[in-house]
Amino acid sequence: MKGKQNKIVSMVLKAALLAKPALITFKDYREQRKQGIDPVFSPGKLGIQNADYWDEEYQHNQDKENVS
Repeated sequence: MKGKQNKIVSMVLKAALLAKPALITFKDYREQRKQGIDPVFSPGKLGIQNADYWDEEYQHNQDKENVS
């Protein structure tokens, strides 16, 4: 029983840690949609740290757009 309880507590803590970045991201997404642009996730712009993969992906997409 304790193993199951520990997993539940762990999941709740992880969800709590992710809630703020998720809400910030969703708000930015809605704002971009409201402006009529195709939403792009930029963690640096939103103040989300340690999102190395997404920072690199955002930069890669920006570089592609600049070549076109």
